[in-house]
Amino acid sequence: MVKSQRELTPRPPLGWNSYDCYGCSANQRVTLSNLEAFAARLRPAGYQYFVIDNGWFGEYEIEPGDEFTRQKHASDVRIDDFSRLLPSPVSFPDGLDGIISRAHELDVKFGVHLMRGIPRKAVKINTQIEGTNYRAADIANPEDTCSWCDYMYGVDMNQPGAQAYYDSVFRLFASWGIDVVKVDDIIHKPREIEAVAEAIDRCGRDIILSLSPGGKMDTNLLDVYKRASMFRITCDVWDRRQDIERSFERWEAIQDLLLDGLWPDLDMIPFGKLMVWNPADHGREGCFQLAGHGVARDDEFTPAQRRSFIVQRALAASPLFMGGELTMSSDAVLDLITH
Repeated sequence: MVKSQRELTPRPPLGWNSYDCYGCSANQRVTLSNLEAFAARLRPAGYQYFVIDNGWFGEYEIEPGDEFTRQKHASDVRIDDFSRLLPSPVSFPDGLDGIISRAHELDVKFGVHLMRGIPRKAVKINTQIEGTNYRAADIANPEDTCSWCDYMYGVDMNQPGAQAYYDSVFRLFASWGIDVVKVDDIIHKPREIEAVAEAIDRCGRDIILSLSPGGKMDTNLLDVYKRASMFRITCDVWDRRQDIERSFERWEAIQDLLLDGLWPDLDMIPFGKLMVWNPADHGREGCFQLAGHGVARDDEFTPAQRRSFIVQRALAASPLFMGGELTMSSDAVLDLITH
């Protein structure tokens, strides 16, 4: 029997997420190298979840001599015949199966990022919804779009076939061996949160659910959020003093609420080597949306700020998800997050 979210995460989840160091450009090589480093350095300290963020399905264009794309959005996405996203051979030529198997060999739980909704590409070519007579255009709401990522349309949960679509997505994830899914652009969409939670309950595998982002978090929706293990309460957080201050403000806003095992997520830990995919000579400095903030660098926190940052999260019982590149970040950083 599939366990409840409360049973799966009796304590705040600890892990790593690729966004702060690789944006939407994580590929097979860097994923495997960071996975090995995660197992060696973080897993013994209780870190368990290893998550690839947005873009794993993107058919990016990569310029000769580059390893990573310079595109903000992929020119195309890979989908199957049933309207579901698949790993792109551009970044993952061998798919995700080998990486997931290696994670499980290392006693690490593997996760992916998922944008809310149904791919616009699926709607355009009107692919089928698995196990039904419905098609993508039958359940999509083209008026419901994300302002910062244009891969998906929202799902109209009033339409027959809508729940079946989400059920099929999580059946697919379960067949891959996925253990955690970070669903983005969903914190303000209670009906789709419920649909995702129902799909997880039906998929036959224990999968923890993370809700993002936190800018539109609504305390009136706590009963819905409790269908998940963790929910973002902040916008994206980076290596700036004002982001530490903003996190204190958001923590204060929810500290008196009865969360009953639902963990308030203050976003990733931007320590160590950040934005590795984006060297300064790519000319991408200042890009905040989708691909991250700034260019390749060591984080710009002082040692005291790093300590304030990590103590804040410990006191708030926030999930801890390291964002820095694990093969390049200093021992001082890794020692702090495993203290």
